[in-house]
Amino acid sequence: MKYVIVLLFFTVLDLFGQSLILDDYIQYGLKNNLALQQKYFSLEKSITEFNQARGMFFPSLSINARYSRAGGGRVIDIPIGDLVNPIHQGLNFLNPSFNYPTNIPNGVTRFLRKEEHETKLSLIQPILQPALFYNHSIKDNLVEIEKLKHNCKTL
Repeated sequence: MKYVIVLLFFTVLDLFGQSLILDDYIQYGLKNNLALQQKYFSLEKSITEFNQARGMFFPSLSINARYSRAGGGRVIDIPIGDLVNPIHQGLNFLNPSFNYPTNIPNGVTRFLRKEEHETKLSLIQPILQPALFYNHSIKDNLVEIEKLKHNCKTL
């Protein structure tokens, strides 16, 4: 009877040892199963898309800054002095009591400024856009479908 109990004890110990090795092999197989990894990746992708759809309800803030420096460029000469100075001389000749200026310079306008800085700050909040609600519900349903496909209750 003693021998049977000792033999049974060693048999049970041997079974538990094999069970641990078998569990290690099963865990290794599950960890390296590409099909299973692809299913979990699909589930994570649908959860990420759902979070992006939920994020579309929140305001978005963007900043756009620009600094330009021009070392030349085109110039337009506007002959204001050439047009107005002879007229003012004639008016001064006809009516000497008014003294119109006759030394008006010609204008020069550059197309590009030498230095230019522009910064725009945009805050956008969607108020009513039904497509956002539909997109959110579709993505929520896709997450539920992926969870049911993989028989996952929680992540």
